[in-house]
Amino acid sequence: MSQIGRPAGSGKGSTIKLANGRFRAQRTVSDEWGTTKRLEAVAATKTKAQNALDAKVQAWRSSHVKPARRRTFGSWAEEWMSALETRGTRTKTKKPLALSTVRAYRSTMSNHVLPHLEKAALSAIDVPMIERMLAAVAQSTSKSKPGTPLGPDTARKALAVLQSCLADAEHLRLVPENVAKQVRPPETPRRAETWATPDRMRDVLDQLLAAEPPPHAFSAPVGEGRGRRGSRVRPWWQYRSVLAALILTGARPGELLGLRRKLVEVDEDGEMYLGLSWQLEEPDWACGCGEACVAAANCPKREMELLASSKYDRIIGTRADDNLGLEISTARVLSRPKSDAGNRDFHAYPELRHAIELALAEPARWGLVWENRGQPMTEATLRRAWKDLAVAFDLGAGSKPYDARHSFIDHLHLSGVPIEIAMAMVGQTSQQVHRGYRTAQKRAATRAGTALLSKGARR
Repeated sequence: MSQIGRPAGSGKGSTIKLANGRFRAQRTVSDEWGTTKRLEAVAATKTKAQNALDAKVQAWRSSHVKPARRRTFGSWAEEWMSALETRGTRTKTKKPLALSTVRAYRSTMSNHVLPHLEKAALSAIDVPMIERMLAAVAQSTSKSKPGTPLGPDTARKALAVLQSCLADAEHLRLVPENVAKQVRPPETPRRAETWATPDRMRDVLDQLLAAEPPPHAFSAPVGEGRGRRGSRVRPWWQYRSVLAALILTGARPGELLGLRRKLVEVDEDGEMYLGLSWQLEEPDWACGCGEACVAAANCPKREMELLASSKYDRIIGTRADDNLGLEISTARVLSRPKSDAGNRDFHAYPELRHAIELALAEPARWGLVWENRGQPMTEATLRRAWKDLAVAFDLGAGSKPYDARHSFIDHLHLSGVPIEIAMAMVGQTSQQVHRGYRTAQKRAATRAGTALLSKGARR
């Protein structure tokens, strides 16, 4: 039987003699999710008190722990996912997870891992079983693109989620080891880096912040085409202020889309600061009536799938009886960042200030800096605008909004900004994660090293 209900601390507790001559034995135990409880027993002698406490601990363990040999992977996976959604943290690492991360875990687990491992005994999962699962996932076809295999990228994601799940199982002593760590991830083609050089990004910014739209800001050159369709403004120019802000701040897309106008402040010296302290989230709907509605969004008692451990704020709404206690018409809320580093004031230097002032000149219904036709701008709209920008300026077919963050961090380090300041500017706490963004810095270091080798060879 798994020793999940093991005592916290030394394991034996303590026994003291009371003023009336009796003995009290105490012990603190913890369940599989780290919740502690203090048990005690009082008896005439020390031995009887300890024996009575041992009986209480054993009864408590029996009520909380199931034999690991009877537990299937499916039952453990559901318990693990429920704990993630309730606590918002992993059991082992205790680090907070974003709502989007939990949703991605749930989707990958349900669509790619459970179909292959759900009925397997948790303790019976081994390396060959996982390798067969990864091969099947890579060869399965996409639901959105029939006939197209999912490929090794999806298999790598499935392995990463399985490793996290089994890491918590190992931490709770449900399995002797995390066998998923022994599996080699499927090899994937290396994606071309699409974040631009400082000079290339300077050209893009000059166009985005131009006083007049350039000719290629329209769907057809000026003077050509007829009617409204022939002179329609292209998305990259229509949403130029938020695209410029992405490039100039290196912020996460959700941080900019969740920026409120009241958090754009000008101090006594006339300097503007952006209060990046909320992120726009688009959670899914869940059935709240208990009837397992097929379309959860149409359920009369629908609820938003939110993390109980996170703080949220309503952003728009026209419907009552939802779980934020306020009227809402769509699943869009503001959430606090998962770490204190994400809560920061960003100085709006001249070019960034120009982009912000362009956005503030537009009407706003919900108090956000960037809105789209009376609604909060979504990340889908931002992705379409960035894709159009990538086509217009030849940034690469695979370019996406997050590439602006990579590019910004590269530019900081190429400009000699200390790593501590760079991390504070982009809201990161882990140097290991931060170094993964510094592609240009790595290449510059390599060039410097090879230059030294070349000098040594010439000697």
